[in-house]
Amino acid sequence: MAGRLLVVGTAHVMELALPLERVLRTFDPDVVALELDPQRWAALRAPVRPRRGPLLLRLLASLQERLGEILGAPPGSDMLAAGRTAQRLGARLALVDLPVIPTLQRAWRALGWRERLALARELLPPLLGAEALESGPAAGENPLATGDFSRELAEFA
Repeated sequence: MAGRLLVVGTAHVMELALPLERVLRTFDPDVVALELDPQRWAALRAPVRPRRGPLLLRLLASLQERLGEILGAPPGSDMLAAGRTAQRLGARLALVDLPVIPTLQRAWRALGWRERLALARELLPPLLGAEALESGPAAGENPLATGDFSRELAEFA
């Protein structure tokens, strides 16, 4: 029997829980695959998030929390909604990502020192409460603020 596959893209810090639940209920899947590893799924469901771990992981988590505050959705709310909807529908939940820490370590080792500095330049100011850097888009042009990703999507057309 031929199966069907539906891929639903989400943004981890945008309020997409209700549309996501609606799509899953309509499609009624046998399996819902989440781009998480078991450790991140457990951390996402934990009532209190730990503040320990590798620095890069903490920086990325802090950045996601800050973006979530700006965009009105806690980080991972899309994954939680998909997981809970899968359980309500009786669908099997598949956690299909590699463990994040070794993945980030490999990525960090692959970066040259200039790339590491550029990454730090992008990650640190928002974490410290600084305004966007001069080289970034104007506030009115920021796709995270406006929800308009047409310019970014055009790069892939």
